[in-house]
Order: sequence, then structure tokens, then C-alpha cells
Amino acid sequence: MINNKHRILVAEDDEQLLRFITIALKKCGYDVISVTTGSEALMELSSLQNKVDLILTDYILPDMNGKEFSQKANILRPEVKFIFTSGYADLFDAHNENVQFIKKPFSLNTLTENVRHVLDDNGNPII
Repeated sequence: MINNKHRILVAEDDEQLLRFITIALKKCGYDVISVTTGSEALMELSSLQNKVDLILTDYILPDMNGKEFSQKANILRPEVKFIFTSGYADLFDAHNENVQFIKKPFSLNTLTENVRHVLDDNGNPII
């Protein structure tokens, strides 16, 4: 278990995957906020008094796409780091978007290693 104070906001519309990610990150010692839409995530960002260190989000959410969500989130929290996930890697060009990306499905190790890597040194995720 990692003992840290990092807060991660997870936005994922697949309830089973959201539960998996939330449990895994909490077991690693992260403070996790879980939501199912971009609108809910934006409400959490605007209402939180504490800093959010990382947003882990599905690139395709029911109410907005990842680009739209990240633009709105950056207005609220310009310092926040992002990791996008998607099963549709062919629709997502991480180099052009200049963001971090993990292809679904991913393993527990892939998830936790990438989160740690991005939080530690803001580098590209380990794919």
C-alpha cells in the first residue's frame, strides 16, 4: 500500500469498471472521488476545497467527450494532471491531444503503475 495524500477524481460510466478502479486506488492509499459523467466531475472539481492531483477519466463519457471535459476541467483546476482511458484507441491520438492515455482493458498493475508514474514525475504513462 502506498501511503500518500493524493486525491484522484475518477470519471467512468461503466459502473463495474468504476468500482474496480475505485477499490484498487483506495487500496493503494489514494483519496478517490468516483463519478459517472463529465458534468458530475466538473461539479466535484468546482465544489472541492481540497486539491485534486489527478483526473482519471474515460475519454467517451455519456454527456461529453474527453477533450471537452478536459478543457472545462482545466479552467477550474489548471494544475490537475489527466490520464484518459478508452477501449477505442483508434479514435484517440494521445500525441495530438498531448495527454496521457491507457488502453482498455487494462490490468491492475497497469492502472496503479501509470497513476504512480504520472503523479510522481508527470511523465507519459507506462503502456
